[in-house]
Amino acid sequence: MKERKIKLEDPVEAGEQAENEDIGDAFDLSKITAAPLSDEVAKTPKPFDGYPLKFTQMEADGKKHRVCATFLVAHNHIADPIRQDPANRKVKGGDGKMHLIRTCHNRSIRDVLNGPHANEAVWFDRPIKLANGTFFCAVVPCPYVRSQLLFKHNTKNNSVETDKRYLLLDTEQANRLKQCFQQVINPNIRIEQAAKYYSGESTDAVEAPEG
Repeated sequence: MKERKIKLEDPVEAGEQAENEDIGDAFDLSKITAAPLSDEVAKTPKPFDGYPLKFTQMEADGKKHRVCATFLVAHNHIADPIRQDPANRKVKGGDGKMHLIRTCHNRSIRDVLNGPHANEAVWFDRPIKLANGTFFCAVVPCPYVRSQLLFKHNTKNNSVETDKRYLLLDTEQANRLKQCFQQVINPNIRIEQAAKYYSGESTDAVEAPEG
């Protein structure tokens, strides 16, 4: 009986060869036009690129105003009560009614987009009625300033923690705000995360603040 010869072939190698052949057939160089890269490719992606901003309507001075709810941050006066001056008196407002002048919570936050020594004063002086009560809110358009309200840096164990004194109306932005905060406390993250993004190791698009 004649011995049957069996050809042994590496299935991985065979698969790679077939795959390469398929790619070669599909990638016909005669149909490809060489082109330079666009300037957009060189730009570092921002954490809020492509984020859908949420808008709402607020009434003030008898008029309705379109406000970006993503920019609104509420101060949690229950967890962080603000001491009111007992000498405060009511004053007559533009609507003819008497209003109590309240002591509003405020913060001076580092504005990294406008230089290393720039600060932005954030005042929580807009009462807004929400489903879980009335809170005094501030409009904070800059995500790097917003992030420093919602997060804090624990220097003892070098960790990022949330600040319970502040509440978000648009909570879907939380992860992007954390990216912004990490860039504020550690500018080196710009280099590390951008490198991972462009190498394909990470899908998180990041950008460190300028200045």
